[in-house]
Amino acid sequence: MKIWIAVLLILTALAYAGLFLSLSNPPFTDAPNHLARAAIMKSLWFDAPSPFQGMFSARRFFMPYMLPDLGFILLVRKLGVERAYPVWSALSMLSLALGVWVYARQLLETSWAMVAAMLCSWYFATNYLFILGFFSFQWGLAAAFVALGALESWRREKTQWWIALYAVACFVCYGAHMACFAILAGMAGATGLARIYRKEQTPVRLAWELLPFVVLATYHFPMVPTHPETPAKTIASKIGDKFGHFLEAMFVRQSFVIDRPILVLFGAIVVGAIWFGMRHRVDLRRHWQLALVSGLGVALYFALPSGLGAIAYVDQRALPFLFIPLLMLALRIFESAGPSRRHITLLIVACFLLAAANLGSLARFLPRQSRRVTEYRQAIAAIPEGLVVLSVDAQPRDGNTWPLRHVGSFYPADRNGYTPYLFSQQNGSGPSGYFLDVSTIYRPDQNWYLHKETPDWGKLVETYDYVIITKPWRPERLDLSRFVLHYENAAATVFRVRR
Repeated sequence: MKIWIAVLLILTALAYAGLFLSLSNPPFTDAPNHLARAAIMKSLWFDAPSPFQGMFSARRFFMPYMLPDLGFILLVRKLGVERAYPVWSALSMLSLALGVWVYARQLLETSWAMVAAMLCSWYFATNYLFILGFFSFQWGLAAAFVALGALESWRREKTQWWIALYAVACFVCYGAHMACFAILAGMAGATGLARIYRKEQTPVRLAWELLPFVVLATYHFPMVPTHPETPAKTIASKIGDKFGHFLEAMFVRQSFVIDRPILVLFGAIVVGAIWFGMRHRVDLRRHWQLALVSGLGVALYFALPSGLGAIAYVDQRALPFLFIPLLMLALRIFESAGPSRRHITLLIVACFLLAAANLGSLARFLPRQSRRVTEYRQAIAAIPEGLVVLSVDAQPRDGNTWPLRHVGSFYPADRNGYTPYLFSQQNGSGPSGYFLDVSTIYRPDQNWYLHKETPDWGKLVETYDYVIITKPWRPERLDLSRFVLHYENAAATVFRVRR
């Protein structure tokens, strides 16, 4: 039986890794921007002379978002832009599965509960924010759950190994994503205070647990540049919208029709495990810490705004800190109930069906979208190198995803040229502390086409050499007298600007 379970886990991992590695051009919304930034930073730091000199600048400065970029830069150097892109996407997905495994390993007592957690981890690892290309957030999440798992073991065993792992994971979490680091600090502090109240640890012990956060905060506030969106306008959601998105926001990716039944299956696993434990009179107070962490995730989601300036999905970033601990809570309750072999088998089958259905959902749309992105990169290849190119996204979302929103970023990555919408201080994004767009050229709003706005055609013609626009587009939205058709395929049209 154990051999079959091991084979099942290995085959599941290979199926997920194989799917993501097979995507030659992963269609994750922000991912091309990450690729372009890695390619530009690698060129600025290691190529002499760099074709990006005078367009961008990159500082060697440790701050949030930097660590994932350094990993991506290393892959670009070793594998090249073409091969590094799918490998980094797959590694980003696998990182959270590994983080969940470390977390579960410290909380669960039985091997079959670990199997259930690992099968469900693929559902978390392919969450909606990952599909949106939030790679830095994904790495930050993975580090946060490694830290929470190490903290749990440190509180039990007090060994140097867990102390070291906890400190390193906190450091990595900070270097990956500030939101994950802040939430991790809140989770560690809140559970520590509760343990002091319950007389399970001392204030001195809590001070040691919070020391990594104090050290990094002492470094961060005087040294790291203020985010360009600070102070920023908050975008609040109506309470009805909050409740409406509460369950679906993390798990509905491309198709509402397909992903909602999968979410129902996940809910049935969690609710069924808790209900089974309650029927067998499990003392829920034994698992108060997991319940507290899950409750903090709920509170953060409803307390946070939906947006902060140009930063979107702010509140949804708290949801993994609800659902992952909630699964662990359900499995711990189920373990404590002493289930029979039949009940354990039912749980494992349900978790395997979740992993299989989730993989099927991803396989339904990711390869198709990847082919579309590949066609777009072919259009990019038709543009001469080293020029100034305006990318226009005219395609509405595909289901609940935007696979072509940032594909214009392939031009600097593939052709060593300039495009105006890379994440930097120009658009108030996270890497602006170390990655700067130093160009002062005219740049229309990135979504001017979809928002039915009109750019300044005169300035546009003076500034850009080529324009590439995704299909389908409407001729009346463009001043075609200013352009000459250069190339087109099923995904995009390339125009040379008349001079």
